[in-house]
This record gives sequence, structure tokens and C-alpha cells, in this order.
Amino acid sequence: MDQSLPIVSNSGNALPIQIAVHGVTKWPEGPTLDPHEIHAVYGWHCVGQTGAWGIDAIYRHLAGNLVHSHWNGAPVISDLSRKCLHLVFAAEQDLFIVVSEHTPGRSILRVWARSLESAETEFQKLRSAYYREERADEEDSYFLVLTIRDGEPDTRCSCS
Repeated sequence: MDQSLPIVSNSGNALPIQIAVHGVTKWPEGPTLDPHEIHAVYGWHCVGQTGAWGIDAIYRHLAGNLVHSHWNGAPVISDLSRKCLHLVFAAEQDLFIVVSEHTPGRSILRVWARSLESAETEFQKLRSAYYREERADEEDSYFLVLTIRDGEPDTRCSCS
């Protein structure tokens, strides 16, 4: 018997098993990359942008390549009402597309690849197909002021 494999014994029946350990870490970013984080992204390049991305269209287009998803746990009314926190697609070998919620209506789309050129090329394809340019007049702003007067709550709404 191969002595390099751990042995599991139950009532005298010994079975060799292989144990695989996998670690998961976030993609590091920011000004404080320590050596372990640098080692995790060594050889990878990222191109990304925050904005109004067509998440539903991206999801429909790349659903067959979805390798990880993290959804809001609130009850689902319809598929389109499901709110993604993170989606990771393996578009091809060594090319990943990551979509993360930033703020309501705005997401961060990142393309990770082994070469900067591959990341930039794929990012530009996705941007031309799914990025919505934001306009200043696109949405009205609404402000709700909650006040308490004489122990009673009151609200004032300001719409522009």
C-alpha cells in the first residue's frame, strides 16, 4: 500500500484516501499589497471600471461560463430582481470577467488575464457592448428629510 496516502480505518477496514486542500483569497488591490498578496496575483493583469453596466445582459451572454456567484439573500420575486453581489465568469483559459456590486445601479467590471493586452482587448469588447454612459439628466434626485417636532415624526421631500 502507498504509505504517502493517509489511511482511514473503520473496524479494521483500511482505505487510502487523498486529501486536497484549496485556499481561497480575494483578488488583492489597493496601496498595501503585502508579499503574500503580490504572490497571489503575480503574472495576472486587470483592467476594470466602475459604472452603469448592463449586468442582466452580461449574465445572459456569459451564463454558460459562470464559475462563481454570490447573490443577495433577500426573497426573489423574479430572476431580474435577483441582485448579484459578485459574478465570476471564466471566458476562456486564463481570462476571467468579474462583476461586483459597487452601489445601487453601479457595478465594477474587471477583466483578469495573463497578459495586459488580453485584459484590455476583452475589457474594450465588454465596455462597447454593456456599458451605459451616464448622463447628468438621467435621474432626478430625491431627498427625504426626517424630523421630529413635539415628539412626532415628520418628513419633507425635496425633488429636483
